[in-house]
Amino acid sequence: MEKIFRLDTWKVFALIILPFLFPDSEFGFCLDFAYLIFCLCWYYYLAYELFIRLPEEHDMNFNKFKFHFFFPLIYFSIAIFFTGGGYSITLNNMDKYGPTGDLMVALHLFSMYCIFYCLYFIARILVIVKRQEDNLKISDYIGYFFALWLMPIGIWFIQPVLKQIFIKEEDNNS
Repeated sequence: MEKIFRLDTWKVFALIILPFLFPDSEFGFCLDFAYLIFCLCWYYYLAYELFIRLPEEHDMNFNKFKFHFFFPLIYFSIAIFFTGGGYSITLNNMDKYGPTGDLMVALHLFSMYCIFYCLYFIARILVIVKRQEDNLKISDYIGYFFALWLMPIGIWFIQPVLKQIFIKEEDNNS
């Protein structure tokens, strides 16, 4: 998976954009699923590969990242399984769900927080590894946060930095 971080930006962009070219076909559904798996793996391994390159004195916790990464996956899988393919909770039908609806809304909001934490974690360690210093302000990594959040467009900002980090390390090891 580390090799993907060394690819040219346009190649990674093509991998990301491919499912959008076949929106309403069985092939498109398979591509959407592959895209989901690819993106999840890409985020997880990016966090892992950057985490192992952090300088000695850092305050980032990879176990906390793993919890925040896997909680939404498990929650959404369980929610989709038990609701028969999904749910739609609105103010008009909240009574239909009862206390379970309140729990689902709370878990959904927590899942959204977890997703934002993962984006923050990756953006912050990306800048820490790039600069090799841990003393950062939010303004140092907020751009990468939004680039990760807006992924098909954001890859044009993230991939060149990743390529620089991983190729530089490859040159140092040679």
